[in-house]
Amino acid sequence: MEKTAVTNVGCFNRRAFTLIELLVVIAIISILAGLLLPALNGAKSAARKSGCINNQRQIALATHMYADDFKGAFPSADNGDHTLWIKRMLNTKSFSTLKIFEDPAERECRPEYTKLRTFTLQGQTNQFIGSYGINERLAGPNGVQMPTVQSVKKPVTIFFFGCATYFIAPDWDNERVYNAGGPHPIGVTISPPQKRYARHGSGSGSKAGSIVTYVDGHAKFENQVFIEKQLRWY
Repeated sequence: MEKTAVTNVGCFNRRAFTLIELLVVIAIISILAGLLLPALNGAKSAARKSGCINNQRQIALATHMYADDFKGAFPSADNGDHTLWIKRMLNTKSFSTLKIFEDPAERECRPEYTKLRTFTLQGQTNQFIGSYGINERLAGPNGVQMPTVQSVKKPVTIFFFGCATYFIAPDWDNERVYNAGGPHPIGVTISPPQKRYARHGSGSGSKAGSIVTYVDGHAKFENQVFIEKQLRWY
């Protein structure tokens, strides 16, 4: 009986945390969270970039397979349907799913901007997101200068397609690429690059920009200033 009494007294003598100690612990946790969040955001941004590069490499391969079947011609759009270059490849079974046209970073953009890139295939009810725009100088619908793979003299430096606000990316409106997450689908909307409208890197503290694929098939991240000042369209 005596041993039991001693044990119970010990339990009631345990000291609780004071309010100050609790506040100190909470402050430390907040500081650690503040240090970790930028690193986590950077990791997420890097993962989305990697997924986007993988998508674009698959599209590049599919597009070159399409060109092989059509004497080197790029899949083309027309004035009535700017998504036709995508549909042409789907109709020839150059790829099996339209999911590769959806950028993993697309959902980071504002929903009303994503609607600009959402379309429905004829005869189907499912909607798809086309996050990438093709160079109008290659695929049209207007101003085509290099209609075939063979007509591109420097494929390693010429823009093929990439993250864009719309399905077609003309050189006179290259804001569609360097502000790829922004609001302008059509029209002369040239303005300086704005980080908040970048598809990649806008919220992670890293350089803001887009993933770009060149005619030779390699894809890489390019910052907004490079796209505005140095990217070659033809």
